[in-house]
Amino acid sequence: MCNDNLKQFYYEGLDFIDFTIINSEDKHSEILAIRNNDSIRKYMYNDKIITLEEHIQFVNSLKKDNTKRYWAAYEYSTFVGSINLTEIDWVNKRAKLGIYTNQSIKGVGVKLLNTLKWIAFEKFSLNCLRLEVLANNIKAISFYEKNQFKLEGVLREYVLQNESYLDSKIYSILRKEYYENNHGN
Repeated sequence: MCNDNLKQFYYEGLDFIDFTIINSEDKHSEILAIRNNDSIRKYMYNDKIITLEEHIQFVNSLKKDNTKRYWAAYEYSTFVGSINLTEIDWVNKRAKLGIYTNQSIKGVGVKLLNTLKWIAFEKFSLNCLRLEVLANNIKAISFYEKNQFKLEGVLREYVLQNESYLDSKIYSILRKEYYENNHGN
């Protein structure tokens, strides 16, 4: 099921560390500062500011949950972003992805997304990787479409933010599409 040799690894020129083995409060604070940044938060389903205590409680809950994996990504010891797989269904071989980047670092989004696809399809042997993105996040939608994700549908008025309901779009990529795009098969 879960591949524990992915607690710490190097891929796409980045170092990845599973949230559950990060022992430094400073590193967790750094992750949280990026996650709580207005430019990131406004596109999340939970757009509330998360405290360090809430974050640490969440990380501790991950230690007992094999349906969620979160990694921090570093380039030359600089935090560049976070990736995650949630709703991992080991029977039906599918998961949902999440990603955010340090907005002051350019050009890491593709590396982070490629890493998620590599984990999902080559390490976890999943068949389907999906994501949900707020319909007003035009930049992210364009990014996912450029990276072979296909629109599956729209969840209408799915998220309540600032007293307004927002649509969310569902995108996915299948294992066979990943291999066709990456290995020419």
